[in-house]
Amino acid sequence: MKSLWVLVFILSVCVGQAHAKEYTYHYFKESTGEVREKHFLEIKRLKKGHMEIKREVQSADKALEEEMVVDENGATLSWEVEDEKEDTKYKGERQGNTLILKGRHKGAVLDKEVELDNKPFYFTPKFNLMRFAASEAEQVRFWMLRKDELTKYLMQAKKKAVETIIVNGKEVEAIKVYYSATGAGEKFYKRTYYFRKSDGLFLKKKAPKKAKSLTAELIL
Repeated sequence: MKSLWVLVFILSVCVGQAHAKEYTYHYFKESTGEVREKHFLEIKRLKKGHMEIKREVQSADKALEEEMVVDENGATLSWEVEDEKEDTKYKGERQGNTLILKGRHKGAVLDKEVELDNKPFYFTPKFNLMRFAASEAEQVRFWMLRKDELTKYLMQAKKKAVETIIVNGKEVEAIKVYYSATGAGEKFYKRTYYFRKSDGLFLKKKAPKKAKSLTAELIL
């Protein structure tokens, strides 16, 4: 009987691991190709179409771990952040139209509520938007938090085209998405994201040449 329970446990672990997929992204300077950050992503499918998305960021000045649960449409339900170098460790959760944040942020006690409306909340838009990219929708508006200040901003994403792009020297059919702030803020914050057409997986991020943001690319 004991050996049977051991077998059942091993099979359950293997099945759970089979549902988790892992990906690696390099963040680099467009002008030189120098890799500044490596992001390790794990996606696990949960019940009711929900997903658990974990990200670990490694660089000379970051030691960041994030975890979030998203619903069937990609909206963030809850999330956790830990960054030893920033003395940050907190949990967040959406309850109705309110975000509840508790823990520590940049060395200070965090106990904060952020009021939203009924639009979705995306904690890390490039990954939340994967469900949007795979859907029939052409555009979406959503809330996000600027992570260094934890202040809310209304953002938008619009599908622009289906293109064949090069990712690590390989041709991939991708959905091009324009992502930006809304209103006057659009002039100052805008990005281009690419998602794999077959399943919506985030492939690549490009920022305007004047922006300090790094280019991100999936390692296939």
